[in-house]
Amino acid sequence: MLHSPGGGRSSLSLDLAEPFKSVLADSVIFRLVRRKMLDASWFDQHDGACLLTETGRRNVAEQFSVRLEELYQERTFREWVYREALAVERHVLGVAEYEAFRRRV
Repeated sequence: MLHSPGGGRSSLSLDLAEPFKSVLADSVIFRLVRRKMLDASWFDQHDGACLLTETGRRNVAEQFSVRLEELYQERTFREWVYREALAVERHVLGVAEYEAFRRRV
């Protein structure tokens, strides 16, 4: 496991997300950039930070949902995330050793 419990954050969800960051989040970002889908109305600069607007969040969430349904080795990425959660559960219960998802290219 990568993250230890801390105030105000859920370490389990961070651990589940880690193996999928490049496969899901990064690929969605690069896809949006390559296809020139980004729009200035998606962003708002506030106190030196660039944040997504409601429109931006909606569009990114839509693209993320599309990515979750794409197949990799005959399973959707949504299924892979679910299987990862089961693997963590089995590890915590002492049923099986945990082996993180790895995308093989």
